[in-house]
Amino acid sequence: MEITPRGWKVFDEVLVRVKTVRGVVWYVTDIIMNMPALPEHPIVSILFRLSGSAPGLRFNNIGPLFMVKDKAALKRWLAAEYAKDPPRWLIAAHGDVADFEAEPQAAKKLFANVAISPGSAGLRASLR
Repeated sequence: MEITPRGWKVFDEVLVRVKTVRGVVWYVTDIIMNMPALPEHPIVSILFRLSGSAPGLRFNNIGPLFMVKDKAALKRWLAAEYAKDPPRWLIAAHGDVADFEAEPQAAKKLFANVAISPGSAGLRASLR
């Protein structure tokens, strides 16, 4: 199933969810990355470090500058989708596969700074 959230400037980003017998899998393209290390190119490395986009499981804070109208709304939407039906794995187009069963704190860390609206108590509880 493909879902394109509202607020995109361009429509080449999707969240793909696949339900398997072993758990839900998410595939994302450029909005979330799981790069084990900073890129080798010095300028790109500085950009990724200063923007908080790498290393590790993080929101890409560079690409969405050009692709997303409302980055905060997109992050809230992803956090809400996670709370509804958390994936076992997140496959990012850039980086390693994140296994949330093996690393349960990874998703909590990813969504820790997402501003959640006051009416989202259930969402807050699911991310604790």
